Amino acid sequence: MPYQDLIKKIKYAVILTLFFTRMFPNVGIALPISVTFLKWHLLDTNTGLIMAHLIEQLPFIAWILVSTFETIPIDLEEAAAIDGAGRIKTLIKVVFPLAAPGLAVAAMFTWLNSWNEFTYALYLSLTTKTLPLQIYYYVLRGGFFQQAAYSTILTIPVLIITFALQRYIRSDYLGGAIKG
Repeated sequence: MPYQDLIKKIKYAVILTLFFTRMFPNVGIALPISVTFLKWHLLDTNTGLIMAHLIEQLPFIAWILVSTFETIPIDLEEAAAIDGAGRIKTLIKVVFPLAAPGLAVAAMFTWLNSWNEFTYALYLSLTTKTLPLQIYYYVLRGGFFQQAAYSTILTIPVLIITFALQRYIRSDYLGGAIKG
């Protein structure tokens, strides 16, 4: 038991450290990140933009997924082991299907936050423009019809992704999973 308590304390320390990184606003850390990425030759690259988005999204993903996987009873994994399933098979056949709602929520919110992200795109994309940057530039120029067109284009994938992942979001997915 003390070993499990130590693991739990370490897990929460890591998660709190991730949350601590979210205390700093994106604008405050975007300039140091862009200077570092300039040294690493990651400006105007997809890799650099993805790494910058991970800085913002990783704590959010951890928060959602830790709470998702903690709700799955360990008894289900033990029952699968008794039935002869190995760890990988248990993960694929038992844990992932039960975690699908949490995974869908994490994927949807992470994608939405990255899709609409403006600050890192402004600092890290000097020649290529993401859609939020293009809308921003059209807002500055005052072209009403271009603003409306880009805003509509920006909204269509959001609607498609939301409706596609909506079927995975359901309540009471563990109702009756184990006998109490």
